[in-house]
Amino acid sequence: MAMDDLCEVGKAEDARYEATLAADVSTLVRLLHDDLVYGHSTASVDSKTTYLDAVERGNLIYHRIEQHERRIMVRGDVALVFSRMVMDVTVNGAFHNLTNRTLGVWQRSDQSWRLLASHSTPLGD
Repeated sequence: MAMDDLCEVGKAEDARYEATLAADVSTLVRLLHDDLVYGHSTASVDSKTTYLDAVERGNLIYHRIEQHERRIMVRGDVALVFSRMVMDVTVNGAFHNLTNRTLGVWQRSDQSWRLLASHSTPLGD
């Protein structure tokens, strides 16, 4: 595993959060895998299409995303990103302050990393 892979995945993860905060759908289209499975902390699940639609329509508005305790593991063309995330988000008009454990699964395809899966588990108080 090359250190370059760790840096590339870290940069892709950072770019995803920047694009998410900015509701930059065109960047998200590039970063998200076509087969994306996005599992929210509420147990709801989105595909790439439904997630992007929710961001574009303003059903998901991210106000703050802080990633802590990030750990990246790369195995071949797959990378796992573990973290504790604190975020402020408005979902369908309701504001939420969330603290979750997250797992992002990235896959290298066509020489770039794309998010294949995301899963969040809420942390208790």
